[in-house]
Amino acid sequence: MLSEEKEELTVKDKIIRFIGGLFLTILVGTLVITFIPNEAGQNSSRLLTGQDSFSAGKIGDENITMDYFQAARRDCYQRYKDSQPQAANDATAINSCAYSGIKNLKVNNVIANSIGYEVSVQKVKETIYEQAKQYHKESSPGAGYADSEKLSLEDIYKNLLRSVPLNYRQDMMTAIGLFQDYLINKLEISEDEKNTKADADNLRVVLNYVQFSEADLLNKLDSTIKISDEELKKDYDDSVKNGTAPKNNKGEIPSFEERKAIIYNKLKSEKKQTLVAELKGKIQAAKSGDKDVLKTIAELSGSKTESTKKSTLSDLSKSGGSIRFPSNSTFLKDLVEIQFGQNKVGGPYVDGDKTAYVEFNELVFENNKTNKKEDTNPEYSADRMKIYTILEEINQSVAGRYPIYRKLEKVD
Repeated sequence: MLSEEKEELTVKDKIIRFIGGLFLTILVGTLVITFIPNEAGQNSSRLLTGQDSFSAGKIGDENITMDYFQAARRDCYQRYKDSQPQAANDATAINSCAYSGIKNLKVNNVIANSIGYEVSVQKVKETIYEQAKQYHKESSPGAGYADSEKLSLEDIYKNLLRSVPLNYRQDMMTAIGLFQDYLINKLEISEDEKNTKADADNLRVVLNYVQFSEADLLNKLDSTIKISDEELKKDYDDSVKNGTAPKNNKGEIPSFEERKAIIYNKLKSEKKQTLVAELKGKIQAAKSGDKDVLKTIAELSGSKTESTKKSTLSDLSKSGGSIRFPSNSTFLKDLVEIQFGQNKVGGPYVDGDKTAYVEFNELVFENNKTNKKEDTNPEYSADRMKIYTILEEINQSVAGRYPIYRKLEKVD
């Protein structure tokens, strides 16, 4: 009888202890978040709620997660490594490229959503699986790999799946598929369009231009920024006074000397952004000058003036990415409206991370008597150019609705 009562009490004790332990855990957790240093508490709260934790910035109202940003950086690094090796190790250039790429993905996805085009997660996974099968085949013993070195198909698939965020792959496939698979339709080419194309084939232009990126402007300004000890001390004192100074794990505010380097980097980044905005204003103002406009813009931006050979617009568009502005809709409009040979400069023409200003130097029409190799599918090529032009126009219109907030100082 006594043993049964004792057993009953033991069960009750276990229940009471479990409830009591759960209550204490919640209570202690609440107290920890309440009394830990201010900045750490905010970070913990953000981490728990998923708000802005380890974010690289924002595109519109949407956070850019660090893994998504790093995937974009890797793509930019690979592109620069292949086409501009000198820029591949420039963190500022890579970051600027990544932000521009993310903005393009966002805009293309907005367009895709508006017309009902979508690449499903299942489709992305199937594509990754096909890639894994190819890698598995290439790592066979016959390809020079020992059995011990060969990963299973499942392991390769899992590694590929983990290597890049799934939503980044999905956005990338959507952007590519939007143009290649969805928008390319057979469009009837009218006689007027054929005549216009013939005129365009006979049109030759010579252009002088200056082209630069935001990273170029940031690098140009870097050596001009001076921050005094007085500015550093004032920022430190202000943060202590208004309660925004971070605290260490002991709950104490670090000394000025401990915080000095961090404050310097913060103030330098802020000054850079302010000076870049001012410099862009000066460059735009220089466009309305009467003499040596392009030379002035080149000096302000720290870039060199370049010129195209006498070329068709089609040839300029095939420059391998070195000349970016020919596909810009505003440039094509200015091409018709701005007088050639009058030292008139148009711009800015923004394409990705590049901004260009162009002087319209010479325009000539030539009878094209050269026997060019016929396009195997001229209608298809014309369709592609039409769709690309329309898509570029939509892209530029939509892009303005999604400003990017960059946390440059946190991602370098």
